[in-house]
Amino acid sequence: MRINEVILHEEKLDVKSVITSSIKKLDKVFKNNKYELRIVGGAVRDLALGKIPKDIDLATDATPDEMIAMLDKASIRHKPTGLEHGTITAILDNEPFEITTLRADKETDGRHAEVEFVRSWEEDAKRRDLTYNAMSMDMEGNVFDYFDGMDDLQDKVSNFVGDADERIKEDYLRILRYFRFQGRLSTPSWNEDTLKAISSNVKGLQQISAERIWQEMSKVLAGKNIANVLTHMTKSGVSKVIGLSTNDLNKVKDKGNPIIALAQMGNTTDIVNRWRLSNNEAVMLDFLVKNKNNSLDQKKVEDMIADGIDKSLISALVTIQGKDLNVDAKVPDFPITGTDLIAKGMNPGPEMGAKLGQLKQQWKQSNFTATKDDLLKENSDLGTQRGRLEYYLKKPVEDGMLVHLSGLGKFHKGNDELADIVPERNGMYALHPDKWESTFYSLTNKDFKKIVHYKPTLIKAPSDMIVADMAIANRFYRTDNPEEQDQLAKEYKDSIGKDVSSMKMPEVIMSASVNEDTDFVTLKKGDKLVKVHKSRVSHFLDRHYKIVEKITKATPMGAVIDDFYNSDAPQFKGKSKAKKRQMAIAAKLSKMDEAVHQFMTGHDVTFGGQKYDEMEIEVTGVDNANRKYNIMILTPKELFGKTVAVSSK
Repeated sequence: MRINEVILHEEKLDVKSVITSSIKKLDKVFKNNKYELRIVGGAVRDLALGKIPKDIDLATDATPDEMIAMLDKASIRHKPTGLEHGTITAILDNEPFEITTLRADKETDGRHAEVEFVRSWEEDAKRRDLTYNAMSMDMEGNVFDYFDGMDDLQDKVSNFVGDADERIKEDYLRILRYFRFQGRLSTPSWNEDTLKAISSNVKGLQQISAERIWQEMSKVLAGKNIANVLTHMTKSGVSKVIGLSTNDLNKVKDKGNPIIALAQMGNTTDIVNRWRLSNNEAVMLDFLVKNKNNSLDQKKVEDMIADGIDKSLISALVTIQGKDLNVDAKVPDFPITGTDLIAKGMNPGPEMGAKLGQLKQQWKQSNFTATKDDLLKENSDLGTQRGRLEYYLKKPVEDGMLVHLSGLGKFHKGNDELADIVPERNGMYALHPDKWESTFYSLTNKDFKKIVHYKPTLIKAPSDMIVADMAIANRFYRTDNPEEQDQLAKEYKDSIGKDVSSMKMPEVIMSASVNEDTDFVTLKKGDKLVKVHKSRVSHFLDRHYKIVEKITKATPMGAVIDDFYNSDAPQFKGKSKAKKRQMAIAAKLSKMDEAVHQFMTGHDVTFGGQKYDEMEIEVTGVDNANRKYNIMILTPKELFGKTVAVSSK
């Protein structure tokens, strides 16, 4: 019915849930001063839908100055929180109430409006977006409905106040508000004329800031009927303009969380940047997109809790999968820290981090029952090269494996520095089952990364193979001090856990190679042959040139290489460093052959009770020639309690 030119709805609303004693006091103050105070906007709409409003907006026909005067007179505290917009905040019983003067739009630009104060409630209602948001209500529950908002709520349809095209052009964000409120209506009806007006103005959303877009869209995506709403947003062109991906629209379910809705549709980095989501929101979206298809159970939830994943992320993942799982489960603290690994000999760095991750995985697999002692006992290789190798290979390495590392030589392929690859880092390395340090004693993290780069293969080693501890052996070779040799021999025995007195040279294989283009050294004892890469012999001779000099009177191998490598001899003119190196090796082997031949003609060599007839060097690819050189075993005078007997024939 129309009363004094105001449309009053026939039914009153139940205002008990919103009209507090404080609001009644305010209403009395305004009435005593001949002004009217009403509840406006969303609170009236929510009451009409049978919901309890979260916020109460109050409006009045009094101007800000008039409000201040009457509140002062009534001794009610107040703050000028938005005078330019006509808003005064009154404070009663420590509760704030925002009261705004009736307004009409003077000028709009599609984003903001310049307003003027008015006395007409209907004029104020005209500037609002949707019909049911333009309603107001007095303190007795009488609803003032100027544009049939109550009827639209009953019909479950959203209509703009007056002309839809004009309302949208006043503020293009109203397009998104329209869809937000449509989602609140169960099984909403869609006005085709309204959707056409939206389609005609959709590009206006490009004028709206990213923050305002996300502020409104977060409410759309947290609402109900999301799939239905987003379908119409897509059809009207809104989704495309605001950059929303709706590829997986059929997977969207109402979850009350905008980030979950975005994840269901597969929106990722682009939407984060476009809408300027907060860091926490971006982290959650990334987590959900990556994990939403990984089926959850209670154990996986507890594993995530153990990994320190934020409970809000776990809860969102449980929600997106529609599972009933306990995200508040109590999980004990992981018993190992970096300090424990440092105590075991590991250095801080990426390897330690990876090892902590590996140990935590074992702990989780034990259902969180494994103790610190259990985990450390099962990982006795902590701080060793074995642990480092497994870290870089990303796979377990069993005892007694051969690791094919010949690919390391390719690291400098096509570079003159190829010759500078350290010989003992080529070929095959046998990994001793007791002490892995014995073979990778000198490899750095950079070396290990090279190993992984060339995808090494693992080959099972012969069961009778023993690998010398190179770190100790080389120190042994470098000293002539008997006491130091005894100490090193003891260290060596301790390092491999075997009695070195039982070792025989054919069992000590420092390096071997399966590369057919590689030179070999063959150790010959009767009919038994053991092939050893020539670089290993080169390595020993380089290290022990004093012994070579003493026994064979030959030029030390390293000196031979230096002489030729740095020579300005005519035959080296115009040759690359790599070619010089190759030519130097050929000359070196020739010199060795001559020296050894002279020595072997007058001496027998016995080691470990075994007499060695000869040592053959099989050379391929040196100066494009295939040659064989006889060479003796060159060792220090005493090796781990075994004497090398050199006697004249």
